[in-house]
Amino acid sequence: MTRTSNGGENYRCLERGSTVEFNYVDYGRHDNLGTVGGFETHHIYLTCQELKEKYLPIDANPREPSNSRIVKSMQETLRDDAESFVKWNNGITVVCENVNKGSGTVELEFSEEDEGICNGGHTYFAIVTSNHDVSNSGVLLEVIEVPQDLDNREEEIVEIAKKRNNINNLDNYTVADFLDLYEPFKQRMDDPEVVSWHENDSEAKSYAVSAPEVIRMMTTVNPTRYRHAILCPGGSYHKSAATSKTSLHTSWFEDALEARDNDNEDPMAFLGVLIDDLFEIRDMIAYSFKEGDYDNSFRKRSFYQDNIGGEDATTRDLHMGDYDGLTGYKIRSTLEVMVLGMFRSNLFQKYDEDGNVRYVGWMVEPKTLWDEEKERVVDNLSTFYDDVGKSYRDFINSEAPYREELYEFGRSASWPFPPAEILYDTESADKYVFTEDTEDATHWLADSGEGLISISDRERPDDEPLYKVSN
Repeated sequence: MTRTSNGGENYRCLERGSTVEFNYVDYGRHDNLGTVGGFETHHIYLTCQELKEKYLPIDANPREPSNSRIVKSMQETLRDDAESFVKWNNGITVVCENVNKGSGTVELEFSEEDEGICNGGHTYFAIVTSNHDVSNSGVLLEVIEVPQDLDNREEEIVEIAKKRNNINNLDNYTVADFLDLYEPFKQRMDDPEVVSWHENDSEAKSYAVSAPEVIRMMTTVNPTRYRHAILCPGGSYHKSAATSKTSLHTSWFEDALEARDNDNEDPMAFLGVLIDDLFEIRDMIAYSFKEGDYDNSFRKRSFYQDNIGGEDATTRDLHMGDYDGLTGYKIRSTLEVMVLGMFRSNLFQKYDEDGNVRYVGWMVEPKTLWDEEKERVVDNLSTFYDDVGKSYRDFINSEAPYREELYEFGRSASWPFPPAEILYDTESADKYVFTEDTEDATHWLADSGEGLISISDRERPDDEPLYKVSN
């Protein structure tokens, strides 16, 4: 099969469940390693040409290869000093299901699981994308048979890859993707390719944000992590989300692993239905700062000139929802998170009868709320900036900006009816919007843990809010 690297270069590899037979130069088997904690291991020396023509699977490698400086250096060796390659290269570590040695040949059997190269992917990439005969170069395959009945086999393979990678440690987000920890979020997205889920993610779009950034976005609006007037009234504000992206992801990673090991749901899985909305809000903020209407002197103030739209301002193309095809300002990530966290006060949650979050939504449609409150918010942010001597460092490290909230509970005499203008079912990901039109309504929201009830299933009491399914 053909894959495309993050840099756009095609390369060949085997599919899962494949079998490949190599003619070897030398072979050694080590089957007594269990006495010191190892697995049965085979050291197989091939010509690089043999590997280039027959390929290996790469599914056991959490990190995708790319045409990096290291790859170019390897290919220069293959071209200029072919016989030295085997002496200077660490080789390729491979995990497989079974190894069968013949007369001058060795057969590797790979299951449908994540097997194949778990370390040395850049060596493999350098060889199979080389543009010349490499039959005078050699490469070592260290093939490890990891027992199929081993508990936590995937984690064992990841650990082998992590410990043997002596160039750059695998990032947690690469390991998280290999272990499918992001699946609850990917499944809720209209286009998961707007995120780079692991290092050198070849499927990610050119404008993709990293997976840790997505975790930070969700954490920022998590109404049970940071202060929320109803759901977490004693909580802190989201300063740590703006200033500590790495530690936030590490904390989530550890919690997600623990949940996985105990067959529990990811603790932030319920927020997955909001990811597309968060991306659109992110684009909305970028567009608003560049093109939005502001009646006050916001764009003349130092906060705007120094940090958003002054002489050094840069723009980015927007791609999400109503902003697809437009252009906005590229905002500092700390400021972007600061503003995004203001929408947390607008979040609604409803629990089922077992105490699980069944519905998540917005009290007021986010674009409407931003248009209503943006001038007040940016005026306050500008004042806070002036108060700390127009120092951005002092501004992001002060508490005051993070206390700004877009939604104020009790903002109207009719609150809390409706309790939320937009609802998402966290199980089905269906979206519902509030309606006053009884002919248009498809559901009504029970005050109990039953949640949304179809009008066709049960007659609606007079005082319960009506909703309709949104396409």
